Amino acid sequence: MGAGIAHAFLVAGATVTIVETGAEAASAADARVQRSVAKAAERGLLREPAAAVLSRVSVTSNPTDLGGAGLVVEAVPEDVALKVEVLATIAQAVPEAVLASNTSSLSVAELALSLPAPERFLGLHFFNPVPASDEGVASATDIDTAMTLGYRHPVGPLRTTDIVGLDVRLAIAEHLARELGPRFEPPQVLRDHVAAGRVGRKSGEGFYQW
Repeated sequence: MGAGIAHAFLVAGATVTIVETGAEAASAADARVQRSVAKAAERGLLREPAAAVLSRVSVTSNPTDLGGAGLVVEAVPEDVALKVEVLATIAQAVPEAVLASNTSSLSVAELALSLPAPERFLGLHFFNPVPASDEGVASATDIDTAMTLGYRHPVGPLRTTDIVGLDVRLAIAEHLARELGPRFEPPQVLRDHVAAGRVGRKSGEGFYQW
């Protein structure tokens, strides 16, 4: 999960420092990121050469190497005591940074109580595998089928988007991103479709042909 989060930040243009428990784990994390970025490059999913992306990542086992970081994301196993210990170490190493936990089940408020600056702590959850949120790993039909069968949606989210209009969805997402922050940024595939005039049923093509 940690390597996937690092990948997501790297391809977005950020400089990333990965902190692992020791030299062996650090080396393994570095190898995972290298493979992940190389695979993305092979599939044409990077906006810059893989070498440029990888030039912005470093791997260490020393938390003090996080000095200067604006955001630190914790991604250790779902154990309260372990997370509290790791977060305390991070808070000491980079006292001015915003801290985030990737927890999927633990109370963010409870974790915040252990920190010297809980106002700079938040939950920032990533689904696994992180690099495959918007990488063409499934067709529009497959995604909609999964949602109609698994979540009982009457119409899948992508077909619904075609009916509503991709340009409408893009405008909504951009407004939410402006008002509520970058977690609502529209995916690149939505921007690409709208830029090409593929705005859904009203244009004859969107995620589907109409």
